[in-house]
Amino acid sequence: MNIDSRESCLSILTPNFDTMCEFFRNLNIEVQSSDGDMLCPIFGQQRGAVINLPNLTLNLEERTDIAASPVFNLTIFDYPESEVRKICDTLDGKREVGIHGPIYTFTSPDGGLVCVGVRRD
Repeated sequence: MNIDSRESCLSILTPNFDTMCEFFRNLNIEVQSSDGDMLCPIFGQQRGAVINLPNLTLNLEERTDIAASPVFNLTIFDYPESEVRKICDTLDGKREVGIHGPIYTFTSPDGGLVCVGVRRD
């Protein structure tokens, strides 16, 4: 299934808003604060941020009054390996080798698994 980021958005509710924003920033993914934005946060009155991935837009929303979203797992491809190695030092990543080359795994503050596939040179 192909997801067009211009049409697809996924909301993630978290009680760990600041640490989740920092986690995505440490992965060198742009996190745009959207406080007061009409579209984010969708489900609450607290803070929100928009995270634009190549094929998907994520709304990260702070929620402390209800349970967080289920654990969110994410796979991202086409990162330069030198960049991912730098990220590993900050986020305690683990390197594995799959049939398509190296894969780095990171655990998000909410307990989800983020896999980063590196660009083949």
